Amino acid sequence: MVPPTAGAILVVISMLLTMLAGLIPAKMASKKDPVEALRTE
Repeated sequence: MVPPTAGAILVVISMLLTMLAGLIPAKMASKKDPVEALRTE
């Protein structure tokens, strides 16, 4: 059985990693020119 504090820490870590995994591609996409991005897709 996992202690409640360890479970809460694991949830926080997984949330941070999920946010990081979403922010990196979003930052890269926001720097691209929309017309150029639509032309190549």
